[in-house]
Amino acid sequence: MHSQRHSDPQGVLDPAVPSSSPIVILHTSGYSRYGCGAAALPPGRAGLEAFLLEYLSPEHRDSPADGCPSAALLDEIGRCATATKDAYTGGTRSILDEIATRLAPGDPRSAYGKAVGIFTMVAGTLQLARALSDPKLSDEVLAHGIENARRS
Repeated sequence: MHSQRHSDPQGVLDPAVPSSSPIVILHTSGYSRYGCGAAALPPGRAGLEAFLLEYLSPEHRDSPADGCPSAALLDEIGRCATATKDAYTGGTRSILDEIATRLAPGDPRSAYGKAVGIFTMVAGTLQLARALSDPKLSDEVLAHGIENARRS
């Protein structure tokens, strides 16, 4: 059984002030390089397409330290204190809202379930692609992840 507070000697996952934590900063604005910063994305479906192509890119896969905390740290975040989880949850809600807005600009709430599915699909796809030792298979996982997310 894991303790509520996970050991984090560098202070990355268990910040004293959640709103200034690296996770919150990354999760809400700091990793637009890989399609997750809302300001960097075009509106509508074009923004969703840009998100998919950047998030599931080989460059994002190969740069876990510079990318999405969802793909790199989910297991660790799950073991952190409530304040860290709360900060991560806020960032996730922002991303889900952005995806839903791009799916249905006139009624984002109607696309919220689809947004959840897309975000969980791409985060899991990226995790799997990063874990594989076969570069060809990893590239295939990314490509199929994009195809499947587009169909969602």
